[in-house]
Amino acid sequence: MRIVFWENIVSQHKLPYWNALAASNEVTKFVLIVEELLYKKLEKQGWENNVNETAKFELHVNPSEEKIARLLQEDMPNSYHVFSGIKAIHLVYNAFQQSLKYPLHKLLLTETVNLNGSRAITRRLFSFLIERRYQKHYDIVLGSGSSTKNWYLECGVKPENFYSFLYSIEDLEVVNSNPIDIHQLKFLFIGQLIERKGLDILLKSLSNVKNTNWTLDVFGEGEDESAIATLVKDLQLKDKVTLNGVVSNKELRNLVGQHHVLILPSRFDGWGAVVNEALASGLKVICSNKCGASILIINDKIGHVFNINNQDELTQMLEQTITKKDNIDRDYILEFSNRLKGEKVAQYLIDIINFHYKNKGERPLPPWEKFQLEKKNSVNIQNSIN
Repeated sequence: MRIVFWENIVSQHKLPYWNALAASNEVTKFVLIVEELLYKKLEKQGWENNVNETAKFELHVNPSEEKIARLLQEDMPNSYHVFSGIKAIHLVYNAFQQSLKYPLHKLLLTETVNLNGSRAITRRLFSFLIERRYQKHYDIVLGSGSSTKNWYLECGVKPENFYSFLYSIEDLEVVNSNPIDIHQLKFLFIGQLIERKGLDILLKSLSNVKNTNWTLDVFGEGEDESAIATLVKDLQLKDKVTLNGVVSNKELRNLVGQHHVLILPSRFDGWGAVVNEALASGLKVICSNKCGASILIINDKIGHVFNINNQDELTQMLEQTITKKDNIDRDYILEFSNRLKGEKVAQYLIDIINFHYKNKGERPLPPWEKFQLEKKNSVNIQNSIN
């Protein structure tokens, strides 16, 4: 099979499974078409273009109309075109419009729509109309995020045509899985210091936690930086909270493993790849129900999900996490994180294509559901032996 992705940039959160697809014996060619390599802002944050171009991995940057047409027409019966950002990315929208001329296998890769805030009603109506307009033109929706399935089913996508999907990260060069100081729980926040990321929600909850055996490291910058610093002072948390600014991705990966728990209290996050980063270093995760990656929090060993509208619930989770810090099972979390690696995501996509288009095998489970099932079966086998 020939797999073609139409994207805005070379995303570090997709590149691991793109490289794995190109390396798969089941894929004859992998083609990536992007509007540009990287946004300048992401380059400053340490993002890199680690595309491993080979005879099987083609990369095209901002191709001409004629080139787009040739890429769409090549090996049509065996090609599977994945469009990401139809509504927002000019190149992707243009390619999708051209694709309607041909009998192609088309897949939509998407996140849920942000239905929060004062524009929620308008945004919901606009998105609903757009989705209803275009859904007849693609065969499959690959939806990333906890609420994405409900949204697309509401828009009229048939359940059998929806597959929950995910992001992945590059393998860490060094995973800090060694025991760390457990005398004081070390919380971690990574993200922009903006209202949407909800750091203020976390700080207010921490100010109400009675158990003082914790610290919080904050990594990030943004328009609310001074307001956050003021809030830390007003809540009398200066001895507990350290605002570290921005560090490179490579340096940050080395620092993540020195903590116990990542907290992502977003008011909205289409996914939240820092969740993947944290799990890959053996951290538990606490995140809001408005964070797409909350779909990965499958049990209390992995972490907890709180209702963004319930401040007390977050406070209670923080209190309990500090009290039960000795129960954090880093090995279990690392085992789970291994199921989210690029090669696993790549095989999941291949399995989806084989099942949906070629009627091969059973409907594939998302990696996190597959992990749950395997653990459940393992327990059942063990119980039957005993």
